[in-house]
Order: sequence, then C-alpha cells, then structure tokens
Amino acid sequence: APAPAFVRQAERRAFWGQPRVRALMSVTVLALIGVLGAQLILVERDRIAAHVPAARALLQQACAVMGCEVGALRQIESVQVEGSSFTRLRPDTYRLGLVLRSSAGVDIAMPSIELTLTSTQGQTLLRRVLSPTDMGAPLTLNAQSEWVGDLPLALDDPQVASRVSGYTVLPFYP
Repeated sequence: APAPAFVRQAERRAFWGQPRVRALMSVTVLALIGVLGAQLILVERDRIAAHVPAARALLQQACAVMGCEVGALRQIESVQVEGSSFTRLRPDTYRLGLVLRSSAGVDIAMPSIELTLTSTQGQTLLRRVLSPTDMGAPLTLNAQSEWVGDLPLALDDPQVASRVSGYTVLPFYP
C-alpha cells in the first residue's frame, strides 16, 4: 500500500537534508556562479581590457582558447561629430572633411561613418558606409582626443552627382 502523505513528505525532507545532497547542491551552485562569471567576463572583455590594462594579456590567453579576440572598447555615446564639410571639387568629385571627438576616458574603437547624400527635396540619393580604413583613420580613437580626416569621393553616376545638395554623417559601429 502507498505510504501516507506525511511519511512521503518526511522522506523528501530527509533526502534533501542529507550531507551528500547538500554538498552536491553547494558545488552545483558554485559551478553555476563560476560559469556565469566567466560568461560575463567573455561578454565584457573589451571593457575590462580598456579599464584594467593589466588584465589584457590574461583575457587574450582566454580568448585564444575560446576562439574570440580582445578589441578596442566600442562606446558610440562617447563619439561626437565636431564638424564636417562636403564640398564639390569637380562635377563628379567631392571632398568629405570630418572631425570626430572622443569624450571617453579610455581609448575606444574608431567608428565607421554612414554618409547619406540628399537632393534639394530631401530624398536620399546615395548612402555609403565608410570604414576607418576607407577614411585612412586609425583603428582606435585616443581618450579625450579628436581625429581630423579629409576624404575625396568620386560619384560614378553624373545624374546623381548633379542633384546632390545636402549630406548627413552618422558614426556607428557595424
């Protein structure tokens, strides 16, 4: 015959109260906390390396095992476009001038720039993404510094080139 409910309840309490079961639960909880900590370090590795330079070598060794890499910190809120210009040199050639400023307290990754050319009606004529290498920029933007760049751009379509009247630049991380 099945045991009464109060007996089954007492047996369950006795099982979970055994020293072996308690030790196994403690080890499991500690292992899960360790895995969570390792996952947090993996996700925040760039931020940790930027703020604690001594940890970079250890993080690079860990990434060599896990197949990741430690890069420059990406902190787009610390990048401001201080100034820009877009001037026509010839009917199909323009020059983009750009000044980016970092307000971060540490070195950060140089962002890419989205350049959008518009017509007098505000229609988008052309959108292009310029990587740091396209702009001749360094891969990192030093803390509290600015970068000044000048980039010639040729437009292949003369109809688009003749309709350009405005532009926007937007820094972002791809």
